Amino acid sequence: MNHRIRFIFFLIMTLWIVYVIDLILPMDLRQWGIYPRQPIGLAGIILSPLLHVNFSHLVVNTVPLFILSAILVVFYDRLAVSVLTVVWLMGGMLIWVFARTGNHIGASGLIYGIAAFLVSYGVWKRNFISIFVSLIIAFFYGGSVISGVLPFQHTVSWESHLFSGASGIFAGFMFRKHRPKHPLFP
Repeated sequence: MNHRIRFIFFLIMTLWIVYVIDLILPMDLRQWGIYPRQPIGLAGIILSPLLHVNFSHLVVNTVPLFILSAILVVFYDRLAVSVLTVVWLMGGMLIWVFARTGNHIGASGLIYGIAAFLVSYGVWKRNFISIFVSLIIAFFYGGSVISGVLPFQHTVSWESHLFSGASGIFAGFMFRKHRPKHPLFP
């Protein structure tokens, strides 16, 4: 199995395995989400993207995470793990510092962060492939990204979307000078 497929498979399967473990164990793993400004919430910086409220929440996050992470590894193979790390950790830290009180869990922050990276990287790089990927992502995900960062639903962590998206933009800027070793790039 090629390393790109393994990366995506590992990411998605980890979400599902954690969900099944949460169903089996007598303790509720969802308690390990990000609780802003609370010491117990620090563990959530690492764990929160792996935790989901219910089956529906997991399914709704699985499809776009699969699609966006596939685009990330196909076009920016050597950056994929670094981008995901920046989005995961920086987004989590910003949520812990700035988000409203509550338990913030779910992989949607990763989705917003990867989408923001893919769009911003195209803006920073200004080469054909990067701009093309940027426009495709903006076209398909632009509306939901914008509506997802607005505080309309109190049960949705719009802060996770906002801060992880900002982390993705930061990653796009941070890696803008990286020259991918990929045949699609000039």
